[in-house]
Amino acid sequence: MKQLLLILGLSLGFTTLVYANSFTGRFGLENRNDPVIMSHLNGVAQAYTFANAKITVDGYPEMFCTRSISLTGELAAEAIRIAADALGDDGHPAVLVMYGFEEMFPCR
Repeated sequence: MKQLLLILGLSLGFTTLVYANSFTGRFGLENRNDPVIMSHLNGVAQAYTFANAKITVDGYPEMFCTRSISLTGELAAEAIRIAADALGDDGHPAVLVMYGFEEMFPCR
């Protein structure tokens, strides 16, 4: 579990942007046509794909169930929108994406 958290933390930490202080869910949604923003969201989606796969190998339950769906930046933007409805849009996009993916792809 510690390895998973380290990998996830490093993956998300390496995807910071120049304007990280102002990079909120609202900013990501407003600028989702910007190639830099979409690259960031694609990176976040891929990091969560890897983390979700790794966690199951370690014997823990999945964070979200996406067996037949490839997570993309577009899905990450939609996840931000869903999470922003529940949590507000001023949080960090990576946190909002994780919450949104859990809402979009629940394991039931």
